[in-house]
Amino acid sequence: MAAKELTERQKKVLEWIVDGCAGTPPYETFKTTARMLEGHGLVKISGRGAAWKAVATKRGERVHDGTEALSVKRRGKGTTSSVPVSRPHVPVKPPAPPEPKIDLDPYVQKVLSAIEQSDLDAFWCAASESELERIWIPVGKTLVKNYGDPESNIIYDYVATQPGYWRTQGSFKVGKLQLESLRLPDWRELIRGEKRVTKYHPAVKTTFEWRKEKLSPDVYARAKRVLHVVFTLFELYGGSVEVDQWYNDWSKKTIVRGVSAGIGSLSKVLIKEGYDKSEREPTKEEIEKHNRWHKGEPMRRFYNHIPNGQLTIEVGYGLSAHDTKRNPNGIENGIERYFMSLRVRDFWYGVDSEISRRREERRKRQAEFAQGIAAKTVAKDFYFDVLHKRSQELKQFEAVRDYVDFIKRNEPESPWITWAEKYLDTFDPRHNLAMPNPPAFDVKAHAGLIEKIIGVLGEDESTWPDAFPDGEYQG
Repeated sequence: MAAKELTERQKKVLEWIVDGCAGTPPYETFKTTARMLEGHGLVKISGRGAAWKAVATKRGERVHDGTEALSVKRRGKGTTSSVPVSRPHVPVKPPAPPEPKIDLDPYVQKVLSAIEQSDLDAFWCAASESELERIWIPVGKTLVKNYGDPESNIIYDYVATQPGYWRTQGSFKVGKLQLESLRLPDWRELIRGEKRVTKYHPAVKTTFEWRKEKLSPDVYARAKRVLHVVFTLFELYGGSVEVDQWYNDWSKKTIVRGVSAGIGSLSKVLIKEGYDKSEREPTKEEIEKHNRWHKGEPMRRFYNHIPNGQLTIEVGYGLSAHDTKRNPNGIENGIERYFMSLRVRDFWYGVDSEISRRREERRKRQAEFAQGIAAKTVAKDFYFDVLHKRSQELKQFEAVRDYVDFIKRNEPESPWITWAEKYLDTFDPRHNLAMPNPPAFDVKAHAGLIEKIIGVLGEDESTWPDAFPDGEYQG
């Protein structure tokens, strides 16, 4: 609650401040009291220590004179003021103009031309985040959608890498490749049962031995064929299929935990059958259980799960294929899509490794070229240092010679004269005018200079000599 009047202490301190803080303060704790007066808006305080200063406000003078009350009746929340409140005009920020639409056709033709001239059938470049969003990703989508040839299985694929906290610049690459048929002939006919499987893969039987879920009799044969095709394809593509076993120390038995497959890393193989739900009436036991534990609450619904023959196969996060009502053979499309993606993955693995190899070789050539430029630059600095050192030696020799002449004029019998006549001429740097050979170039000591020179060089080696016409680094 706000105070209605000042205390005697506050009145005396306020009077002292109104009088200009003249004389001795009325109390030792006058600063604390002044802070309380400042909270009432009666004084203004500034400075600290010896620079402390307090000045009475206009309201403080009126309260001191008794012409204004200390507490001011404030307007309640529900009342409104008749005095209009002026608010500063805040200009509305105009909307940002739309970015101009970019004609992608020149970029598409540039990429197509680069791919045709490349021995890797790929195009790659560095790009900023804005360039990726506005130019290169739309170009990649255009190539994928409009420039492939389904009849000959030729497709375009692109990869866009956004810049991150460990990458200052993004990258874009697009490639042209031809997909090959799956390496297992007549694999679709094997799954559909149109062609007989002469001998199943040994892991097929193990897959069903450890499963608790059962398949419908009419689906079991198709599931075996699907597993046989998948396991065979994994091995044809360089992968492996292994049985997960665990030895139980207590029972002294080896327990089969399933089958894992994959290329590089293995994942558990899961195959299951879908089902349809149909609502049913609860049984007598279900009603009794509900009345025992949830009496008075509405009973939940109960369903029958009827197998529908639709298979789903999953191998880790890579292979996931399933049938649908619209496409009862959808599992075949999923298997084909996965193993076709391996061709795309292997294509980019090859492109990336080749690009890395070429970058390393170009880096070596840049380092060799930069070392030659750095060696000439260091030699230039070495010769300048030699000339500067010899010029300082000449100044030093001439000063000593002038001093000896001074001794001759003023002290003809000085022993310095005898010493100078014998040895002074041997210190004359004008006798050593030969140009010395610079020391062997130390690559490690001048690694920073080499990196600066490499930073000037581009990817086109034909432009490297033009970057250093004098054969020296001038930075």
